[in-house]
Amino acid sequence: MLRRLPALITVLSVVVCRPLGADTLPEWHVSPQAQGARDEAGRGRYKEIPFRTVQFALDQAVRHVTAPGYSGTLGARIILWPGNYTDDPAKGGAEAFPIQVPTVLEKVEIRAGLPPVPGDVTLGSVDSRLPIFMAGEGAPGDLALAFSSLKFEGGLLGVAVWRFGEHSASVHVQDCEFKGLNRRGLEVFVPPGGSAVVSARRCGFERSKGGVFVHLGLEAIGDVTVEECTFTRLTQYAPEDFLGAGVDLHRDRKANLGAAILRNEFEGVASAVQLSDAQEDPTMQPSGGTLKATIANNLVLGRPDADRESLARVTNGLYFSLWPHHRHEIWIANNTFIGISRRVIHHDNLDVLIENDLSIPFTFVNNIAWDVRSDSELDFESPDPEQGPIPDWTPPDGVVIRNNLLQKSRLGRDGVSGNFTADPGFQDPAQGDFSLRPDSPAVDRGDPAYADPSKGDLAGRCRRSSRDCRFDAEWYPVDLGALELPGNCDVEIFPFQRGDCNLSRGSPELTDAIFTFMVLFLGGTTASCEDACDTNDDGELNISDGIYTLSFLFSGGRAPPPPHGADGPDPTRDCLLPCSPGALPPPAPPWGREGPG
Repeated sequence: MLRRLPALITVLSVVVCRPLGADTLPEWHVSPQAQGARDEAGRGRYKEIPFRTVQFALDQAVRHVTAPGYSGTLGARIILWPGNYTDDPAKGGAEAFPIQVPTVLEKVEIRAGLPPVPGDVTLGSVDSRLPIFMAGEGAPGDLALAFSSLKFEGGLLGVAVWRFGEHSASVHVQDCEFKGLNRRGLEVFVPPGGSAVVSARRCGFERSKGGVFVHLGLEAIGDVTVEECTFTRLTQYAPEDFLGAGVDLHRDRKANLGAAILRNEFEGVASAVQLSDAQEDPTMQPSGGTLKATIANNLVLGRPDADRESLARVTNGLYFSLWPHHRHEIWIANNTFIGISRRVIHHDNLDVLIENDLSIPFTFVNNIAWDVRSDSELDFESPDPEQGPIPDWTPPDGVVIRNNLLQKSRLGRDGVSGNFTADPGFQDPAQGDFSLRPDSPAVDRGDPAYADPSKGDLAGRCRRSSRDCRFDAEWYPVDLGALELPGNCDVEIFPFQRGDCNLSRGSPELTDAIFTFMVLFLGGTTASCEDACDTNDDGELNISDGIYTLSFLFSGGRAPPPPHGADGPDPTRDCLLPCSPGALPPPAPPWGREGPG
């Protein structure tokens, strides 16, 4: 039984962690298999008699929160039972797309595939001219939306949030799938003066015309996180395969945009990430507003020789349409780019920049670029293919390019600033395994100052690691590319509580001491997080840790050293094995355990 505790705890954490204020949101159930040709007002409050359509549930939620005497949150939690929610009458569908969030509802959570009703849920439209889900139009105030474990298929868009005025919006999708859409999976337009927090975590975007799109209007503010998502075979939507990005972010003048694009996989896209500003000002005067973007630990995979129908090519790794009179802070670190048809970095306004001796500042460090079919990974180096490389080329002002494995760039051939050219030494690229062999020249060749120790690599392992446990180095080395060779960590990135050996996500208990002894003395039982079992923090896992836990619980002994009382990282370095990726229950949703705001 104890061996199953981590899996059981994962399930329980999903039940307990109820987003958007579990105790305040009215809850409604919906099932496409509900009896009857139409919805009835008596349904929905109990899972035994669910509504038949999502739209009717939202409309009933409005009646509920506007009824005399209601004083709770102006919102709703919609729990979808397994099934296909469609507008196709031939399939028995009763939905009418787009499903519109009523403007009176400030907080809405659409949840599926989770307790108390697990199972697959698909929202699918036969009309490719209409979004599947729309929100924000005419909203009188702030708006909070959350979608979890839904599949969106067909239709124009999966989730569209438009025109919510000079207010704030939070839009979160988690563990969702977006497939076969005529445009993008998630599209958010932030109006002038408005603000938005947008996140997509552990979502899949496949065979659509784009993945995540966020547009900031004049003087708007946006915070975008795209993490652990997959973007596969996205259709290009412009001539020459230039446009069709997995993540597409645009801002108008004086807008402020912060973006974190971390640990994603892109395969078969025109560009993995596209960043664009408003059109250039002829006077090139500073217009205010800042774009701060971190693009780290991503795999961008293309197959340039594939035919067009396969849509498995990557034209450009990163597409910039940026202008120097805006402020930019772009950090591109520890990514792996494989099979790029043109360039890893493409500027669509390169001629203007070069003619005016201008540049867009960015940092490009600790990356691997291999099987690039252009004459260079970097378009600054060769703006005109007919002219060839620029003689005595050096990066433009404000551009930092260092410690990269570059196949085509002169920087790689000349070994400037730690850049070099060599076979990366991937484990099995033919089978899609782009982790590094121990003898890879990319091992330990990165600059650790550019590797955020609080963020994991593409596989969830610590970013700075050493195969030898060392105490003489301030930082452990970092490998190039998206995947770190496993080893000892100089900073444990997984939050835990010391003494919580069985990972029950709480303070030490008797079961933790028992689990410690089982790990030490019973074969077949292993600790998924040895740091958590090291209750006395002496850097060793032995019988004294179990005794320390018992003393603390029953004899008035000292409390375990930090982290204790709340989850946190290990503040002390040791030689214990790092926590295994996936060993701990999922983190709280991006809007927190008690809801946004």
